[in-house]
Amino acid sequence: MIRIGICDEAEKDLQTQKAILQDMIGKACMNAEILCFQSGEALLLEIEQNKRMDIILMEVGLQGINGVETAKRIRVTDINTLLIFITRDEQYWKEIINVQPFAYIDKPVVKENLEEAVMRAIALAGSRRGMIQFSSRKKEYRIFLREIFYFESDKREVLVFCENKKYSFYRKLDEVEEELNQYHEKFLRIHKSFLVNPVYIKEFSYEKIIMCDGKEITISPKYRKIIRQYYESRQS
Repeated sequence: MIRIGICDEAEKDLQTQKAILQDMIGKACMNAEILCFQSGEALLLEIEQNKRMDIILMEVGLQGINGVETAKRIRVTDINTLLIFITRDEQYWKEIINVQPFAYIDKPVVKENLEEAVMRAIALAGSRRGMIQFSSRKKEYRIFLREIFYFESDKREVLVFCENKKYSFYRKLDEVEEELNQYHEKFLRIHKSFLVNPVYIKEFSYEKIIMCDGKEITISPKYRKIIRQYYESRQS
């Protein structure tokens, strides 16, 4: 799940931006969490107590800790969050440059401008963390690889299993495996019909694995040596 934070002290502007993103994300069939904050202090507390945001929409002229100062504090420990600044005032531009902004949007926010900037940010976040994109029943899906338990090939279809969700699309599993090799997330080919995320393997033996959702998958003889070497390397 991608985490998007919106930080704006004006309740009306906050809700407008949230509505635009919810509509955009719903149409794109993406799994995202949108969190709203009316101060830099509240945003920093959330990051400290929970975890970082992938994307932050930041109003510059906040009361208390302004948007630039909030961004500076975020950058002390996090250089990866994509910051999209939103403001009516250009006087902060030189300061904004120093905190590595991803984009800059004028107020009042134009729906198309916000959508374009956030979609570009999501695409970049996906390329960093690993994301697979596919079409199914005339809808486009983007799923982060770390959310996927395993892929299963069923005739001409590839089934994608996540927590409480299953998707399907038409492609060869060999093509999916080749695409996944470009990312850091490791998937193991244990059978001609299965690619599994080792993070979600509950039990492992010489002949089979059990996934965290209870699925038992036989390890084909040709892959047993590779799987054993993988686990030995993780233990060394």
